[in-house]
Amino acid sequence: MQSRSAVLLIGLITALAGAGQSHIRPDSTIAVVFERGYGTIEAGGPYAGFESHHSRPLPSRLSFYAPVANSLDLSTDYWRRDESQILHLGLQIDAGPREPIGWEPWPYRLTPAAAQFSQQIAHTHFTLSYSFFQNSPGLLMRLVAGNRDAQPHAYRLYTHWEMTLRTCQSYAVKDRAHTWFDPHTQTIFAAFDDPETAKATLLVGNGASPPRQWLANSAALWQNEKLKWITAGDEIDWQQGRPDGGAHRPAAAFVYEKTLAPGDSLVIVHFLAATTRSEAAALANHLATNYQHEAAAYAEQVATAAQGAPVFRTGNGELDHSAQWAKALLAANRHFLDGEIVPMPCPAQYNFYFTHDALMTDLAAANFDARRVRNDLLYLANKASAENIIPHAYYWKDDGFKTEFAGKDNWNHFWFILVAASYLRHTGDLAVLQRLQPLLEKSLTFTLSHLGEDGLLWAASPDWWDIGNVPGPRAYITVLAIRALQEFVFLGSKLNEAPEKLQGYVAQAQSLRAALAHKLWDEQLGYLINFNNGSSKDEHLYAGSLLAVVFDALAGDQQRRLVATAQQRLYDPQLGVRMVDPADFHLLEKEFKLVNHEQGKNKGEYINGGVWPHGTAWYALALQQIGENEAALEVVRSNMTIAGIAASPQGQPAMYEYRYSDPVAANYGRIDKPSFLWAGGWYLFALYRLLGAAESPWNLHLRTDLPGQTPVPSFDWLVNGKIAKVVYAGLGQFATSITYDGMPFPSLVIPEQRAPVEIRVTRGAIAQPYLENLTATLADAHWQEQQKSLRWQSRAFAGHSVSATIRSAQAPQRIWVDQRILPAAAWSVQQEERKSYHTVVNYSHVSRECEVLVEFENK
Repeated sequence: MQSRSAVLLIGLITALAGAGQSHIRPDSTIAVVFERGYGTIEAGGPYAGFESHHSRPLPSRLSFYAPVANSLDLSTDYWRRDESQILHLGLQIDAGPREPIGWEPWPYRLTPAAAQFSQQIAHTHFTLSYSFFQNSPGLLMRLVAGNRDAQPHAYRLYTHWEMTLRTCQSYAVKDRAHTWFDPHTQTIFAAFDDPETAKATLLVGNGASPPRQWLANSAALWQNEKLKWITAGDEIDWQQGRPDGGAHRPAAAFVYEKTLAPGDSLVIVHFLAATTRSEAAALANHLATNYQHEAAAYAEQVATAAQGAPVFRTGNGELDHSAQWAKALLAANRHFLDGEIVPMPCPAQYNFYFTHDALMTDLAAANFDARRVRNDLLYLANKASAENIIPHAYYWKDDGFKTEFAGKDNWNHFWFILVAASYLRHTGDLAVLQRLQPLLEKSLTFTLSHLGEDGLLWAASPDWWDIGNVPGPRAYITVLAIRALQEFVFLGSKLNEAPEKLQGYVAQAQSLRAALAHKLWDEQLGYLINFNNGSSKDEHLYAGSLLAVVFDALAGDQQRRLVATAQQRLYDPQLGVRMVDPADFHLLEKEFKLVNHEQGKNKGEYINGGVWPHGTAWYALALQQIGENEAALEVVRSNMTIAGIAASPQGQPAMYEYRYSDPVAANYGRIDKPSFLWAGGWYLFALYRLLGAAESPWNLHLRTDLPGQTPVPSFDWLVNGKIAKVVYAGLGQFATSITYDGMPFPSLVIPEQRAPVEIRVTRGAIAQPYLENLTATLADAHWQEQQKSLRWQSRAFAGHSVSATIRSAQAPQRIWVDQRILPAAAWSVQQEERKSYHTVVNYSHVSRECEVLVEFENK
């Protein structure tokens, strides 16, 4: 019996087709129905993934991850992979004609972990579903044909899997295998001797109705490139495939027959798996009796992830549903690789470990899933080189597992530092950081050695791309370097690095910031640009420059101009942010040294101006940075939620890799790779930030400038190693009260010494002073009512300059730092409203620990 959560997982959300609108029922969880006929579908589990195009119920590709990554895929051109057909279905009713079915669009119900298609054909109702196994290396296909007529009918159904393999990375065709049939489990086996497949054995078994006929030789199923069962079915020589036969092109074809009374159904179940030859028979025996349990266990796991922490309550059903979808996506896009389950980009495409995808996702996961981020960081450490260089990618290719290590201009080094710092802020787990310390330092120094004479970071590829080769100074990687230096200073203070060394990194970040604004800011364009081949100005506008606003690496007026330029040149309100403008790299392949149309064949395709979700997230976060909170949330709601994406041109329920963005092209808005790991990660990251959960290099903190659409949200947040529930109440730009487990606490900055179960922020008029921001670690804070004073303790390193922001209803009178009066020149007070004062305090640490006392009454 399915659990309640597993039932809910496949249940209650419908994205309405037709009018360009979507509706989410208030009691819904995650599954979405799509009926528009053009959907691209990917879903998967830890050991297998499914891909289909044009809303077809028949897959164009199945990816298997054990014993190594191999795929069933007959495509000959990546850009036309929708034409691949690896499963054929045929139908005959009574003495009628035999007809192929399933190559036409069917409505479907989808989650990141399952797909179910349905269609009425004459008086027969079909459902065809795909689900995945929790512990066994495969998936489940279930086909149900129901007689909806008032009369009985004789049904004959034909299923036919082409079992040609494509290898990982090399994508070589492997179409010779030894086949045999096991009558006990009704399973066809195909054993490949080729070492490039790791000598994999595929199996297709039957778990419900037994077949009347079977055949394992593909050549015997075709005649003049047409299916024999359709054109000349009685001429097929069935029961072909014996262990002593020679290798041939393998297939798994079955015929099922049953007379169905009105309301009766024919149920066909295939369990498909990839394993080693020595384990194949035992696996088939296991799945023949346990396929339902295996599929239910995986559905339960993903349902639990979707409904569990972090729980968001925003007051907006679209936002909350998409948070559940994103959590399910993060749970589903984890696959088997070399003995471990690790994050991977997609269920079916990109069947390898890519550091960039894991790190970008973990930037969000650090807010709620300490175990995941810890495991991912340690995985990188375990795959690092002897010189402590982290991997760029890890995968099977040809004759073994291969590691590509991140080069000097590889952005993974900086994202690694950012994720490690965020993990430490959320958990306080110094043991993991001590294990990572040599790698973190190597990543920093290795990339900074690529500093040009112009004082900027250089890279070969444009922006955040990993294609092209035109070395020059880059805004994107320079901005990341600035932030990584700031984060490393925080990490170094926790790992007891020498103060002089950390001061050097502070100075280097300041130098990079100055060079960025001076040399890469284009006043005419109002944007940060790049140079190629050293000195050739590249006037393309790249989305990566938005990070300069997100990470506060530019002056305020430049931030506002950059966002305005992005709004004009990069942002499409219907889709999101294009990666580059102009999108003309299909005309510049020679100049940028691009190979085989890897950027996309046409304008607006793939990275050549396509819309990618992280660019849209960066734009929303940049809007928040300049105070445009309402616009920021609207970007997320319109362009990043499942409902918003489904309601857009050629939209569908998806958190995707990219969308075609040329507004005059027929494929405008079309989605590719609709179940993409970091799309879920960036959605959750943006949602946290817009709901008030913020981070600086030194602390976690909460904001009070929330969007009007979500005035009183609540959410789960990882604070000092434990999940805390953050609850907002009231309205206004300031905090009238802040409580930890019901007790007043005078700070929006989260101290490292407390792990509350609940943090409650009530907005309104300021009642008592509170700390709003701090550029050192907050140890603890106290409001002393009798003395009318605010006291806090900060931690950093000797010589560190600190800036603190206080909100209060009256102006401070005196400030003490380590029991010494702070000169008046070191702090400033600005009255913003009646009974609203904004105080900035600047002080320096003499040692690692520092105490500040702010008095609000003359004594």
